Order: sequence, then structure tokens, then C-alpha cells
Amino acid sequence: MPHHQSLPDTYRLLAAFSGEPTNQIEAFKAAGLWQQPDASPQRERVNLTDYQRALLRTLSANGWVRWVSWGQGYVLTGLGEVRLDGYYERYGPAATLRAPRPPGNQ
Repeated sequence: MPHHQSLPDTYRLLAAFSGEPTNQIEAFKAAGLWQQPDASPQRERVNLTDYQRALLRTLSANGWVRWVSWGQGYVLTGLGEVRLDGYYERYGPAATLRAPRPPGNQ
């Protein structure tokens, strides 16, 4: 997704989350930050890179996303919405494969 390359990775990843639980791999894919091959029958797990773990840790530590066991995924928090609004004002839309953010929906 070359048109997203100028946006901060934290913004791209944060924009992939919503109120619906999303697993981290799907969020990274939606943000265009997934480079690893998908799991195959020979590989039971797909590991995040150190950089991807650091990005997710940043979002979680700042309270922008949180893990919910009822949906087995991360959801965007109110603080995350505020942060998205700030990113949106600064950089414009960060439409991801999962959660496009239309103009005027701040």
C-alpha cells in the first residue's frame, strides 16, 4: 500500500482497530504492516516481529487499544479515538483495509 507509506506506523495500526475485537495479525494486515507468510499446516503459529510487538505494546500501554477476552482481540478505546482524531487532523485519512476513516468522521 504505497500511498500509506508517509503515515506513521502507529497511526496506520491504530486505524485498523474499532469497537469490534480484532486480532493483531488481521490489524497488521489491514494496516499494510504485515510481511510474514501466513500460517500453514506445517507452521502452527505465526510470530510477530520485535517491531510489530513494540507497535502493539505502544498502543496498549498508552491505553489506545485494549485486549478483550470476550472477543479474543483488541478494541479501540475512547483514548484511541481521541488519538485517531489527532492523527487525522495532522495527516489526513488513514484508510486501512479494515476501517476506512471517511472525511468529516472525526
